[in-house]
Amino acid sequence: MLPLLHRRDADKATRLARAILMLYGTIYYIIPMLLTATLGQPLDAILAGSPNYTLGSAFILTVLGLTWFTCGKIRAPSFAWLQPFATAIFGRFVILGASVAYLLLAYWYSQELGISFRQTGDRIGSSGGFVIVFLSLQGYIFAALLLTLGMNDELQQQAGWPITTALALIVIGSLLSLSAASGVVLVATSLLLLLRHIRAIDLIGASGIGQTFLALTALGVVFILALFVGIANKVGVEEAMYMFSNELDAVIYRFQYRISWHFFSASFHLTYNFADFSLGVQAVREVLSAISHRLDVLLGNPTYFNEVASVRRLNWEELSLVKRERTGASPGMVASVFFVPGGVFMLPVSIVVYALLLLMIAKAASGRKLSIFGLIFLVVYYSGVADSSIDLLNPLDPAFLKLTFLALACASYSPASRSAGDERVEASRYSTTTTRAAAQLGR
Repeated sequence: MLPLLHRRDADKATRLARAILMLYGTIYYIIPMLLTATLGQPLDAILAGSPNYTLGSAFILTVLGLTWFTCGKIRAPSFAWLQPFATAIFGRFVILGASVAYLLLAYWYSQELGISFRQTGDRIGSSGGFVIVFLSLQGYIFAALLLTLGMNDELQQQAGWPITTALALIVIGSLLSLSAASGVVLVATSLLLLLRHIRAIDLIGASGIGQTFLALTALGVVFILALFVGIANKVGVEEAMYMFSNELDAVIYRFQYRISWHFFSASFHLTYNFADFSLGVQAVREVLSAISHRLDVLLGNPTYFNEVASVRRLNWEELSLVKRERTGASPGMVASVFFVPGGVFMLPVSIVVYALLLLMIAKAASGRKLSIFGLIFLVVYYSGVADSSIDLLNPLDPAFLKLTFLALACASYSPASRSAGDERVEASRYSTTTTRAAAQLGR
């Protein structure tokens, strides 16, 4: 029966991977397409050109479709050789210890950097070793939540008080270090996982009309909070509160502006950089430069930062007529193709990478059915590793760290343990079927 269970786990991961992709594509591409068609293009005033949005939309749908198809043709790697180490670092007490460290660093983050750090503070590489360590630890916390998200009832019961305590500390730490819209999703997910662990309410794996309604209501609240934090970390808390109270049209504009960068980036680069191989070469140079800078910071050596220093900044420089210090814009899954050496001609490789990332996330979280809330967290995780895929070459970048912990999460995943209940059910069904067949023969 075990091969059947492994195959069923793989099919479950494929379905979940495709669900993540569809939700990601809807949020970052389909909705901006519709908003652009109805409300106009909010970035036209600052774009260094007039991209062909029709061709851009067709290219986006092609990339999404090819990735969806590829998810059904390959399987997530098992990383079996990493399993002993992975099982150890994702042990209950290790997660508890990491959550204590996370809380302490989050408190330091809140006192020293604050909500606007991501927009107005120094670069990661020049902010000191503590920021790099904190972001590394945050990557571990994301992966731990991913595994916790997929726990079935039996594993959840075995996790006990260490995981419950860890989740409570993660909630507090994530609140203290809140500085981006994605941080609101982190807070909400860890809080809902905590409520599930103490058996208060389960909105992560909601089922039934009542729980589904509550999950959608909570999602609406999280959406408003994420939008508020996303605006506040740019204009300040007081200005954001004023906008929400008196300038709803400005809030709607900001929302469209924020979620449209991936769509505009893909359309722009398809129009102007379709066969520009220099963009991928320059992106690799910036990645190597960022590695050098961050190593110098960690080692306490003097270092010099160039003007670009990241793929996000490079994307902004390519797209925008407005020159702002430290401003960047993630190219997103589709436009990241143009920042790979070989550009669009390396599209098949990029598609396989995206499919593998989706399948790895799905594998780690496929222990139970998830509500829209759980899927949102998985979309945020995928966005963190796919929105600027060339940064996966930088071992000191948050994207690489999330990928590393994701691989370890996959290695610690055991189909036999996750499917123990299913195996018992299959064995029971097999036994029942055999008994009935014997009875029929006896007659």
